[in-house]
Amino acid sequence: MSDRDAEFEDWIGRARRAPVREYLQRKGLWTQRMMGDRGTACPACGGDDRFAINTRKNLWNCRKSGMGGGALAFEAHLRGLDALRGQDFLDAAEAVTGEAAPTRSQEPWDERQARLKREAERLAQRQTEITRAEASAAQAQRQFRERERTRAWKLWRDEGREWRYSDGERYLGLRRCEAGDDAALRFHPVMPFWHDGEILFRGPAMLAAITGPDADEQGRLRFSGLHVTWLDLDNPPKYRRVIAHPATGEILPAKKVRGSQKGGSILLVRARDEHGAPCAPCMIVAGEGIETTLAAWNALRATTPAALEGVEFRAFVNLGNFAGKARETLRHPTESRTDTLGRVRAAKYPGPEPMWPDDIAPVPIPPSCTDLVWLMDADGDQVRSDADVARGAARYSLHYPWLTVRVARPEEGCDFAQMRQSQGEAA
Repeated sequence: MSDRDAEFEDWIGRARRAPVREYLQRKGLWTQRMMGDRGTACPACGGDDRFAINTRKNLWNCRKSGMGGGALAFEAHLRGLDALRGQDFLDAAEAVTGEAAPTRSQEPWDERQARLKREAERLAQRQTEITRAEASAAQAQRQFRERERTRAWKLWRDEGREWRYSDGERYLGLRRCEAGDDAALRFHPVMPFWHDGEILFRGPAMLAAITGPDADEQGRLRFSGLHVTWLDLDNPPKYRRVIAHPATGEILPAKKVRGSQKGGSILLVRARDEHGAPCAPCMIVAGEGIETTLAAWNALRATTPAALEGVEFRAFVNLGNFAGKARETLRHPTESRTDTLGRVRAAKYPGPEPMWPDDIAPVPIPPSCTDLVWLMDADGDQVRSDADVARGAARYSLHYPWLTVRVARPEEGCDFAQMRQSQGEAA
């Protein structure tokens, strides 16, 4: 092999081994959202969460196009090519390495500069088109969410009935987690259950107002969504409606959210001072669900009512509003899964370190509040649960540095609502 051939092969090797992350950074395309499984918009074909990279393997993947690979393959993706051959390959390798191909050493300098300028202009134009498309898609999503929020608000305001003396109050009584006067709860006798664009049935349901991270002009948290639980008071132990799809028999969830739940929570018990007047909270006790959170309030009210002074109780609707997204996924120490090729792989789970900066707004914590107590559900996998609560504690400490975050654990294999209910049945 001649020296010139060896130089060319070395140049090709550098192009094939080029770190994908550094290459994206050099092109000004890198964002932190590209890390992990959650994904982001593809720099070549747009979308929302279809593009991600694995820095350990030095690979990228676009779920929409089905393409992936190293830096060279990404350059082909940007150029709209399924494969690199001949001149296209040399052009891509030059873009990846930032060096002229040894076989092009005789290319006139002005011609090379003109060619690189044309390529840069074409890429800039493509990026402009992608940015516009993403902005348009984001605007459409905002409009859709606002329409859903408005529909949910009208359901809550116009169709929700008084909570007291309804089947909603009786439902919580059966679950042994009575609600207080401040609870943002209502009842709907014939709430429609929508699925795939059609109403499968109408039935009694508990409604709960979700307030999001945004405030109005008076500083009050803004209504963002509606949490709905369909009820069946003749179906112990949870007394929720069993909803089966009429065509497939699939059991559908008896709880749904209309509108937005991100960064949202449900007020269940307002903080009150020693005289019983509403006050700013010094502590918030929160759980994922309404029943879990009310079970803790009922238990404290029965045993140590003095400890409730200045304490507010809120349901965070889902675990993501507490734990947020993980910086990375980890291999599960005991669980495994079988992939599409029949290979047994270690299962993955979200790790204990939060993604930072955080792209999901946390549930707002007022400055008066110095303590947040999270009511942990211990009815799932212990490894995942421990990682979730550790991530949530770290996340809220980052958002609110003055806040002390603690975790309350129920008995193994259940949650606080189940504990409360079983204690009542035993009594």
